[in-house]
Amino acid sequence: MTDKCEAEINAVESSFQDCKVLLCDFHREQAWERWVKKTDNGVGDRKKAVLSGLRAVAKAENMVELKSAVDSLTNSEAYTQNAKLQTYFQSAWLPQKERWVSLYRLGKMRVPIGTNNGVERQNKMLKE
Repeated sequence: MTDKCEAEINAVESSFQDCKVLLCDFHREQAWERWVKKTDNGVGDRKKAVLSGLRAVAKAENMVELKSAVDSLTNSEAYTQNAKLQTYFQSAWLPQKERWVSLYRLGKMRVPIGTNNGVERQNKMLKE
């Protein structure tokens, strides 16, 4: 489990051929929060709606829920009226859905954790 760093993901998956890197929930949320808050992205007063839509996709536990959540987000006014949001979701997140949507995690983790913050903190302590 890692943040959305392509170099790190590629390194892990090339070193461990049967490994599928998952994205840390905390870092995913952090990336979304930062993106919607950035004025240039044009989300404005629709931040809560956009985040709610993205979170619904993340929480989908089966294909019906996933399709419904994606359809709900992509048909929302906040989405249809924002080309940057469309590009962001379609290019940065949807192609990687197997790494962050709950559906694709079910039965794949021995310990059901959604973040790597504990490991990051331990690594920092070791370096100090």
